[in-house]
Amino acid sequence: SEAEPQRHGKAAYQGLVEFKEVRRYLEANPHPQIVEIGCGTGAGANHITQVIPGCNYTAFDMQRAAIDTCNMLFAQHNPRLKCEWVPGGVGGAGSSGSQTRVPEGSVDIVIISETHIA
Repeated sequence: SEAEPQRHGKAAYQGLVEFKEVRRYLEANPHPQIVEIGCGTGAGANHITQVIPGCNYTAFDMQRAAIDTCNMLFAQHNPRLKCEWVPGGVGGAGSSGSQTRVPEGSVDIVIISETHIA
């Protein structure tokens, strides 16, 4: 609906799972572990957990306000979505001096989706 504030982001994320190769992969792996780098408010991440009901989704962003919104609007109601603040980004040292760690071989799909609308 045009009144839905997250409609553009949801549409972009919906497109990610409509690629033939992705659909085929999900048929063979119905419980994927998904990581997103730069999740923003988490609307797209939450949408994907609805479209792929067997997935577990970890969403990272370096903007604290975005992660707070993700947790407040979505993750607190969705046990398959985890939103994590990474102040220094996923590859660098954060303000705490530690790096974000994702165990090797633990992720099936990585999403990096830029959906800023001007």
